[in-house]
Amino acid sequence: MTPKKIPSTTHIAIIGLLAAGSIYMGAFDLRDTLTILASKSVTTARVVDSQVVPTRFGMSYDVHYLLSPGPGLPEVGRCDFLGRTNLWSSLPEQEWRAAVETKILQVRYDPNRPTINAPVISPPKVADSITPLAMGALFLFLVVGGLYVRLKNKTS
Repeated sequence: MTPKKIPSTTHIAIIGLLAAGSIYMGAFDLRDTLTILASKSVTTARVVDSQVVPTRFGMSYDVHYLLSPGPGLPEVGRCDFLGRTNLWSSLPEQEWRAAVETKILQVRYDPNRPTINAPVISPPKVADSITPLAMGALFLFLVVGGLYVRLKNKTS
């Protein structure tokens, strides 16, 4: 008879950290995504850089832009909840060509946090935010299962 493999406390802790990190990322990303989708604030942003990048699924047409959330306020780019700034925004090819040519882009933003923004023609997808939440739930399920196996084995 082979001995049962019991998950170690270290393995359970590592999976627990993965669960917490995934849920954290998903929750904040979902908050920002829903904020942008619900916002009625739209402004014209200035396209400052562009790139075309090959991906596994074809080409990605990206832009950097700056928007002014109001008169006298400094220009801001696209940021995320992790504090990363001047993020690239992907656009469909035709819209990318128009944005690069005209150097302008319509952007929806949160007036309370203008760095939370996205192009009107390419808003964030809720499914992209739900994926890390689902992964976090799966990791959490593994943690509970591992703890259950350890507890059950300890009482046997």
